[in-house]
Amino acid sequence: MNATQICALIGLILGVCLTYWIAYRNGLKDGQLKGEEHGKEASIETTNTVIRELESELRYMRTENWHLNKTYQALKGTEASQIAHGINLSALRELESELRYQQTDRWYLMKTNEQLKALQAFGEVERQTLIATAEKLRLAANTFRAMSAREQSKQAIELRSKILDMIALLQPVAQERAA
Repeated sequence: MNATQICALIGLILGVCLTYWIAYRNGLKDGQLKGEEHGKEASIETTNTVIRELESELRYMRTENWHLNKTYQALKGTEASQIAHGINLSALRELESELRYQQTDRWYLMKTNEQLKALQAFGEVERQTLIATAEKLRLAANTFRAMSAREQSKQAIELRSKILDMIALLQPVAQERAA
């Protein structure tokens, strides 16, 4: 091989390499452009799908909002009646409270009436017994005082006082019976 053939061989190899490199670069650029186009198409398709889904969801939300608004308006209308009804309920509760109070008063009056009837059942004999008991308690108080038992003397005087109050309550009953 002479020098001319070697130079031609090197030129031929460089030409093939250059052609191969140019083809590689063009293929790479074409691939990138096609990839970018495909990516854009896929992105646009994905974006369009997402947009369609969001529009569908927006329609659904608008429908739900419309239904909720209708329900709210219906409840708002009934709320006014419920408030008026609530006022009636509070007035009813006040009446119930007043009724309970009156029933309590009635029960108390009935109990007092029964006690008065029981007092009326006491006659002159019972009144005389209470007077005798009061006198015995006065005597007991004096005895306890003489024995220096101050506490027992004080208790006897208190009991005598209560019995005398009972006698005073029976006094009008005894006068009415005598009349």
